Amino acid sequence: MRLRTFGGLWVEGMGGADAPAPPPRRLALLAVLASAGPRGVSRERLLGILWPDGSEERGRHALAQTVYSLRRDLGNDAAIAGPAELHLDPTVLSSDTFDLAAALESGDGEAVARLYCGPFLDGFYLHDAPAFERWVEAERARFAAAAIVAIEQLAAASDRAGRHAQALPLWRRLTELDPLRGRFAAACMRALANTGDRAGALAQARDHEAALRRDLDAPPEPEVRELLERLRAEHSQPVPHREARWTESVPTDLTP
Repeated sequence: MRLRTFGGLWVEGMGGADAPAPPPRRLALLAVLASAGPRGVSRERLLGILWPDGSEERGRHALAQTVYSLRRDLGNDAAIAGPAELHLDPTVLSSDTFDLAAALESGDGEAVARLYCGPFLDGFYLHDAPAFERWVEAERARFAAAAIVAIEQLAAASDRAGRHAQALPLWRRLTELDPLRGRFAAACMRALANTGDRAGALAQARDHEAALRRDLDAPPEPEVRELLERLRAEHSQPVPHREARWTESVPTDLTP
């Protein structure tokens, strides 16, 4: 079984295809435990995030019942371990959160780019739980910032090595993650131009400018504007005579 937290929140491989998903609060508990990693989370901390209202006794009972229900849902009592600090057993329930944290620690940018497929708990909402929502916002920002740094480093290294075709999808991804960042837009434009797609580079500039106007009512940064003007000038130049001659020399009669 595997817990997915980036781009949503769900458990893969739990029961059959028709098995019902755990209720939202159970999923929320799994997300908090996955984010904590091997160190786990104290029961007091879990109460503050998921059951901040009501008496401590009532909250502890709700936590104990939720853990019991999750172990039953997952079919393994070892899935959630620890008498005081609760943690997930990754041999029973793996998670993309665990794996992303390990990739970030080891500097494996390719794994980070593969694992970070969307915002943390994107679209997941827990009714009447403001403490949980604040926790989600903080974790979402933390994971996004770390993933963006790792992906940018990988993209820049690919560019320095002349592997522009490998760098391009990484720069595209960064413009999706942060469409207002001029540095990412310019790097994506350069990668498109370096792979022969100057029209695509111009389109990227237009998309970036439109996003800035819409969200910030601001013009593009000088780096983007200068690159755009240079690409427009190159795009308007006539095809070199050597290339035109090669095109003209291609035979038009291909009959045997």
